[in-house]
Amino acid sequence: MKFNDVEMAYNTTSSSEDIPYVIINKQTGQVLCDHDLVGEYEVEEARDKGIDVDGPDWINIPDKNDLDLGKRLVFSFAAEHLSDEDFDR
Repeated sequence: MKFNDVEMAYNTTSSSEDIPYVIINKQTGQVLCDHDLVGEYEVEEARDKGIDVDGPDWINIPDKNDLDLGKRLVFSFAAEHLSDEDFDR
């Protein structure tokens, strides 16, 4: 699996509310989504062709909300690495 494939899958799922999920095959790097925007097949088309997209070789790519990369993460990091005085400021 190439980093660029994972990055493309992440950017795809994080950039559009129209794409509820994107999956990637850990062995081949094939990327599938529920819309025909990326990858060779849509998820349903892959299932119709007998591809086991629910099997252990496929992983769901989280979007930015799944990763919780917001304010809470920033404040948690700051609290851990700054003195109380610097954190309050």
